Amino acid sequence: ALNRLLDIHLTVPRSAMASCYPGGGSHYKAHLDSELAAPGTIWRQVTAIMYLNPADWDATRDGGVLRCYPGAKAGTLSAEDHVDIAPVGGRLVLFWSSQLLHEVLPSFRARYAITMWFMGDNTKVHKLASKAPGCNGALRQRRATLTKPPLFC
Repeated sequence: ALNRLLDIHLTVPRSAMASCYPGGGSHYKAHLDSELAAPGTIWRQVTAIMYLNPADWDATRDGGVLRCYPGAKAGTLSAEDHVDIAPVGGRLVLFWSSQLLHEVLPSFRARYAITMWFMGDNTKVHKLASKAPGCNGALRQRRATLTKPPLFC
């Protein structure tokens, strides 16, 4: 279904990354999960993050928010141009691995997540991204059908 919705062929990941931020202000600086490699390269296309935190997670108290910068590039971050997603248990976040600059803000409580990267030939993604840098045009056009904020940034 995801392949049809995104109009791209993706491979189901064979493994996942379990992460635990121990609290105490642990964080992860702004980054992309995949640089946009040359057309034809098999690489990370879509990032999927499932949060495994307790139901009483409070982003104000516990932190650990995923901050997304749609359309931004490293070095051009702006406090006004971001979307914050609280890591509430059971929440699934999907985004283009090579298009969304994101970071994990300081966490003051143990924060748990499982991350998977759907792989694929990036020829089509490369063409889409070259037409509209940052969050590509296809994502913006499909955002209404793909998103029910804050599940997709």
